[in-house]
Amino acid sequence: LLGPALGFARKWYIIGNLTTTTEPMFYYLQNNDTSVEVPTNEAISSYQVSQLKERYEYYGLRIAQSLGYTFEFDAINIEPFVQAYIGQGLNRTSIHYHWDTQINSEHLEYDSTINENITHQGFSAGVQFIGLNGYMSFLKVSKNTLTFKKRRTKSYESSGGTSSYAESKESLNDHLDKISVTLGLGYIF
Repeated sequence: LLGPALGFARKWYIIGNLTTTTEPMFYYLQNNDTSVEVPTNEAISSYQVSQLKERYEYYGLRIAQSLGYTFEFDAINIEPFVQAYIGQGLNRTSIHYHWDTQINSEHLEYDSTINENITHQGFSAGVQFIGLNGYMSFLKVSKNTLTFKKRRTKSYESSGGTSSYAESKESLNDHLDKISVTLGLGYIF
């Protein structure tokens, strides 16, 4: 999953160069995958026998609290930090599958949409590089725990001239652990 995140932070000095930072952030991540199969016969090689499209979207809001220490140098400040955060997100997955050999009894089409409410929390460790001109960048590694709370699924299937529709709602308590690496750029006012 790739995508942008937009956050604003406020840093407070506790004692000397020891700092704490509060950061609300909005993020949007997505991934699109499409695979197509065509016949090997050159006369009909432009005909799509099967197609699978998958789109994953994940967006939400989180708030983070960091603790860091600033090492001051002539042209740059370096600040290692640790961070804890919690947030709420939504996941939307769309899947479309199409199989067609131009024989009605072999035609299959499937569409599914899955919406999930997700609570996430995690811990990060990283380092910020702060230029004296205000520009900054950071690198951090995070361990994320995603907890899937509610799932709503809608599915449509058409096969051999018949079609069906299904819808379901589930309450979940599934946990998924992920490791992520973030590279960020910013400006300090």
